[in-house]
Amino acid sequence: MRTWVAAVLMLGTGLIAAQSPPPEWTALTAKLSQASDAANLVDLRAARAAALRFAVAPAAGVRPALAHYTLAYADYRLSLHPQVAGAEQQDLADEAEQHLRDAVRLDDRFADACGLLSAVLGAKIARAASVEAKMALGPESSAAMQRGLSLEPDNPRLLLIEGIALLRRPAEYGGDPKGAEARFRRAAEALDAAKDAPWPNWGRFDAHVWLGQALALRGDLKAARAEYTTALAIAPASSWVKDSLLPALGK
Repeated sequence: MRTWVAAVLMLGTGLIAAQSPPPEWTALTAKLSQASDAANLVDLRAARAAALRFAVAPAAGVRPALAHYTLAYADYRLSLHPQVAGAEQQDLADEAEQHLRDAVRLDDRFADACGLLSAVLGAKIARAASVEAKMALGPESSAAMQRGLSLEPDNPRLLLIEGIALLRRPAEYGGDPKGAEARFRRAAEALDAAKDAPWPNWGRFDAHVWLGQALALRGDLKAARAEYTTALAIAPASSWVKDSLLPALGK
């Protein structure tokens, strides 16, 4: 009797450790992160297929909301890949949005899901053919980001996503390159310090790449090169950095 009571008390105070995810999940998230950084289309598709299985039938040790989020992240990365056809990109973005809404429905305090939903909606805004469609999606994207930041104001992936939006957005619509640079720097520092954190832990490569672009934009080419070099140390196979970003500094 005493043993059972003690166990209940430990459970109530969160002292009983959550069940560890299966090795297949750990392998999937590692592969997905690496494939995303390198923009490896074959590995991204394979990771998405594995993520789909977890989303359909979550395994013990994997929160259903996290399974939906992981599939959405794979979809999101594929939807931005230049070698994926436009129609498929749109389908992938639609699927990512749906699974992120499922993730938030299952866990309304899932800040990462709110942030990624904002990014997916932002990507859909960029593709929207009409001003009306863009205006319909814009407030929802902003609301998702604000919800995520209200839950975790220092979440580095949310800072990264917000920074990308600020860098890309025209000044008349709230663009702020200086604010973007500050967010990229905070994200890079946090992700460097927590590079071995559990999934979702993506964004370290992206933070350095985007910080480099912000620095290049304001003319600090030496600092930009240093950030690109750091990004290549994380993802040596990145052709984006090797064949595009670094050569652009020499022009």
